[in-house]
Amino acid sequence: MTLIEKTKGHLVTASVVYQPVLEYIEPVHLDELVKTFGKDHCWVIIGGEINVNAVPLQDEWIKDIVDKCVKLGIPLKMQPDLRPLVTAKRYTFYEQEPSPIRESKAIRKKNLVKKNAAISEKYETSMAESNQKLKECAPIDKLDVASSILYSEAEMIVECAKRLLAKLPDFDVIFSAETKGTPLAYEISRQSFKDCIVAHKSVKMYMNDTLEVAVKSIMAEKKKKFYLSAEEADKLNGKRVLIVDNVIGTAEALNDLEFIVEMAGGSSAGKVAVFAESEAVNNSSIICLEQLI
Repeated sequence: MTLIEKTKGHLVTASVVYQPVLEYIEPVHLDELVKTFGKDHCWVIIGGEINVNAVPLQDEWIKDIVDKCVKLGIPLKMQPDLRPLVTAKRYTFYEQEPSPIRESKAIRKKNLVKKNAAISEKYETSMAESNQKLKECAPIDKLDVASSILYSEAEMIVECAKRLLAKLPDFDVIFSAETKGTPLAYEISRQSFKDCIVAHKSVKMYMNDTLEVAVKSIMAEKKKKFYLSAEEADKLNGKRVLIVDNVIGTAEALNDLEFIVEMAGGSSAGKVAVFAESEAVNNSSIICLEQLI
């Protein structure tokens, strides 16, 4: 009763745990519990003793608790060791939770699905006389982005690189990061005869004196690390660097790559992609071929 008095006025989930039940227990406080917290914020848990010398739990020890919970509408969780007992006595084996817990689990599950696999529709566009359907994904809650994978689109990569080169400012070297932007970056390199440097997600065996940079990506909850060998970083030093990706979602989307360029002593000559969202298109440093609405 002291605990109930102390928590009045606070939004909490109240839990009464009867475990281990070793004798008859009268549920004398459950009416006050529901009155204080509301039935949607209460939870009763029942379990027996669990060990090799456990006292066998008797039906009459918990009958009044179960009946009281059913009467009051309190979510009831019976530990699995009670299953044979309660089912043999024609009781339902309960595995319930309070509304706040159920709702929070539902929200977490929904967000996890959206983050990991939510592909809601296809965004169809035409580029270089080739049709491509972009997947619309939700990497985090309340955010949709278009996803384009260019690896299998050889004709589109060649044509897009050609058209982008006609729009680009002067640059000395091309820079991208593993992995989605690398096909376009290498094709721009091939057509322009300019070196292409790629930031790696892991340290390769041939890399010595690596430059390590941790960046925060909108697509990931934790910071990601990219690596450049000393030789690769030196090729960016003092150079006008063209930063390349396949899709740019926001004006700040390639700031991480620009930060790596600056860490290596280079400067950004521009940010380039095949597709860009409307917000990014309005940024003067970003060049694209197609706007995504």
